[in-house]
Amino acid sequence: NHKELIYLLDVLIEKMHHQDLLSGNTYEETALHQAARWDERDVVEALINKIPADELARQNEGGETPLMSALEWIAAKSGVISSKTSS
Repeated sequence: NHKELIYLLDVLIEKMHHQDLLSGNTYEETALHQAARWDERDVVEALINKIPADELARQNEGGETPLMSALEWIAAKSGVISSKTSS
């Protein structure tokens, strides 16, 4: 169930070093970028509680912060933009 998954996620995040949480993929997107982009609010909250405040605005390869990723998702969902390539 969802609560159990969130609990396990919290345990996993708590055991990880914050540098591991900040590792990026090929586009330098962190777990926080991805969670924000896909509206995974519980994951975002768990990550924000673990990642140092000065790292929350880390930019990906395209210069986007996790907040920008979340706003992009909201805009796409609401029909303000159709996709990332349309900007």
